[in-house]
Amino acid sequence: MIVAVVSLRLRSEIREQIIGRDAEILAPVITQRLERAQHEFRETDPAVRDTNVLAVILEAAELRNVVAVRYFNREGELLEAVPMRFLRGGIDRDAWDLLEADRPISRYHSGVSLDRFFYSPDGTSDQSLHTLLAVLIPVRATGNGELFGAAEFLVDGTGLQGEFRELDRSLIRQALIAFAAGALIISGTALWGFRRLDRSQRLLADRSRRLLEANRELTLRARTSAIGAVTAHLMHELKNSVSGLREYVSGHGESDSESAADETALANELTRRMQDRIQEVLAFLREEENGEVFEFDIEDLLELLRKRLGEPARSRGVELRVSPAPDVTLDNRTGNLLLLALENLVQNAVEATPAGKAVRITVRLEDRKLVIGVVDAGPGLSTERAADPFRPRPSAKPGGGGIGLMLSRELSGQIGAELHLAETGPEGTEFRLTLELPSRNPPSA
Repeated sequence: MIVAVVSLRLRSEIREQIIGRDAEILAPVITQRLERAQHEFRETDPAVRDTNVLAVILEAAELRNVVAVRYFNREGELLEAVPMRFLRGGIDRDAWDLLEADRPISRYHSGVSLDRFFYSPDGTSDQSLHTLLAVLIPVRATGNGELFGAAEFLVDGTGLQGEFRELDRSLIRQALIAFAAGALIISGTALWGFRRLDRSQRLLADRSRRLLEANRELTLRARTSAIGAVTAHLMHELKNSVSGLREYVSGHGESDSESAADETALANELTRRMQDRIQEVLAFLREEENGEVFEFDIEDLLELLRKRLGEPARSRGVELRVSPAPDVTLDNRTGNLLLLALENLVQNAVEATPAGKAVRITVRLEDRKLVIGVVDAGPGLSTERAADPFRPRPSAKPGGGGIGLMLSRELSGQIGAELHLAETGPEGTEFRLTLELPSRNPPSA
């Protein structure tokens, strides 16, 4: 009886350790990544800060057997879910109390239907049973310890189920040996079993430590995922448009009748831009999820760029000049990410160029490499800014987030392209993007 009671207690303790292992690993990984990029989280604007935190959470999700992830702000509001069907269920008050005390939470679900966590857009029901582990991690600032929110990871629990079966077999085997030995050797057999269990616990702790060190190494080399970069781009675009609408609303009461029509047109244009950006990013995410693949010419991409930024450039008195495009085709994923990266660069160039001057977009082929230059006619970058132009910093533009160039470089990296500052001076600044093309495209002349 004593052996059975002790074995059951040890079984419960070891199961709790195994269940909590993923939380103990993911929490330091997220904290370590926040410490590495802590300058990105000094931004006071909650939208930009939440975007940066979301990018860290999505990066951490690549390191384990994560099937879904979502991020809640400190008020318990769901900000983002990947995949987007991961909508059901929230965080209860008791769980928030533990998270505010900086205690990660792991909840093991054996034989649970996916309908408990995922919403089905077509209304169908998936009654198949799965083993899942839900892990809640508090997300805090590295300086003052402010709680940004909580990340929830849904992990495939098949491996845990196997470990539990092996643990049960080991405990049962040891208990049978102890009972078979009889009354004379019960004490010795129990001691041997306890030592084996203690060794198992130490091995588990050692493996967890080594796995944590490996995850930290992976974090140092990991790049922001394409979904995280595109989401950050969307948040950046929406922030600029919302800031413009805020200025319109705050000044609308003071506008006279002559300027009211212009202000209304500006508000309509900002609203249209927000709707267009949302639709573009949603289309990209649908293509990523469905695995759609198709091709289009670089000329089509440049035409889309003219349509999106031609009118904003004309409203500022800036001419948009695009050089003739070479005969190059791109797949839809590469083209979409390239368009988003160029859009940030051209928008910055238009804003830096005085009225009456032009922004030039040059496109050429060099040894199977597509080279695109974006050249403004502004006063050039300061020495400090030119030394590290892609580091996020407070923006001097009204409503700016200071992360546009960083987003362009992250988006470029997702397609294997290189973005760098080619030159800057009193006559203007050029950013140059170089993309190596697959062999199906023709070489440069």
